[in-house]
Amino acid sequence: NGPVGIAIGNNRAVYITDSCNDRIRVLVGSARTGRPEVATIAGSSPGFADGPTANAKFNTPTGIAISSEGLLVGDSGNRRLRLIEKHLEYPWGPVSTLAGTVEADLHDGPLSEATFVQPTALAVHKDGTVFVADGNAIREISGDISKTVKTISSDPRGLADGELANSRFNRPSGLALDRNGDLLVADSENRLYRRLSASNKGAAITAEQIAAMKDTA
Repeated sequence: NGPVGIAIGNNRAVYITDSCNDRIRVLVGSARTGRPEVATIAGSSPGFADGPTANAKFNTPTGIAISSEGLLVGDSGNRRLRLIEKHLEYPWGPVSTLAGTVEADLHDGPLSEATFVQPTALAVHKDGTVFVADGNAIREISGDISKTVKTISSDPRGLADGELANSRFNRPSGLALDRNGDLLVADSENRLYRRLSASNKGAAITAEQIAAMKDTA
């Protein structure tokens, strides 16, 4: 009911945020029949609860990505980034909060202090950096020893290319990384497909070019 985010694992399993059902689910081939089967990893009724997957609760989860630690989930209704840990002893769990609180704000800092507005989409770089589409902002989680949240393109909503500090988005809803390490952004309310260069260099485009791209979309 309203599946929004997907991530594909090395085992070809497809992980899905079943947003309106407030569940994290997986589509994988059955060991018995070989046919695709859907199973719920975590979630039940809407709410907030960390702990074993059977007890964990989400509120409109949207973004999902795979990291070295497990499944990262943008729990948009709870304004939190959640982690479903991967263990050798059993398939998944427990669920924990990586960052975020009940407060809706773009506050940067250590994971324990950072806040989000509405984490919607996620992407994980091969170096472990996590990118988050949060409201109208693009945020980054990085750090070798102590990870921190940093806003790299902030509010207010708008449309502006160029250097990251001056760029603006309007409800970005999808993120992906290409082979060059550039971040690709589905800028939904601007109806544009954008790119954040790994070199932090941007080339502004004209209003006429933007209009032409929208007309041909």
